[in-house]
Amino acid sequence: MSARPRDEADGPEAQWERLVRTATAAYPGQGPDAPVGMPATTSYPGQGPDAGMPLAKAPAKARGILAFGEALLTFKSDPAAVVGGGATASACLRAVGGSELNVAVALAHLGLDVEWASVLPEGALGGEVIEVAKRAGVGVDAVYRRNGDIGTLHVLPGATAPIYQRSRSVFALHALDLCANWKELVDLKRWHYAWVVVSGITPLLGKQANEAWTACVRCAAANGSLVSLDLNHRPALGTLEQLMAEVHKVSLAHF
Repeated sequence: MSARPRDEADGPEAQWERLVRTATAAYPGQGPDAPVGMPATTSYPGQGPDAGMPLAKAPAKARGILAFGEALLTFKSDPAAVVGGGATASACLRAVGGSELNVAVALAHLGLDVEWASVLPEGALGGEVIEVAKRAGVGVDAVYRRNGDIGTLHVLPGATAPIYQRSRSVFALHALDLCANWKELVDLKRWHYAWVVVSGITPLLGKQANEAWTACVRCAAANGSLVSLDLNHRPALGTLEQLMAEVHKVSLAHF
């Protein structure tokens, strides 16, 4: 699906009304195992049995959407595709993923003005993620580059759960660097986002990510942005009680 050309006269309210009209038709039946680049149905306001957020009116003068979160490289083994006839090598699918980036890509495909804020490593791997986002029509001016590693997710044959390697990613170690950018936007009166999209994954990724997530939500709420939260609880990161404590910390009134 190609990105719809953006109409500069198309305000945020009209954009979101169009999104709700087209979301079900564009992505029917999406769930936790949706392909990379497509969000779960519950990511959309009012969609799906677990949806907890009705369509709301965006601030009149605000434009655009900001999605904040980590991107991962996902590797899924294909045991049927043995490479070179050996027992120690097999083919795998590599894809760019990440809950918030997936939502940003889907919104861009629906023609909405969306930016993604994150931290990626310098070098080719970070560059690959940047190109995936740009090809989808997602703005990447709010993506910082730092020296280090990208987080990965591995799905192995017979495994009961995916395996994450993200505790030492550049996002986990440098997410707080993004806060200076948000403060500058506010100070210069350039905070223009009608909506900010976050998930319950980020606050459980460590101290840096937690503090950056809290700052992002509070900045959004203080400057008139509507906040969309997909809880997206991952037991490997923490308990549901821990996640809800983080949500309460920034106040449920923001969502």
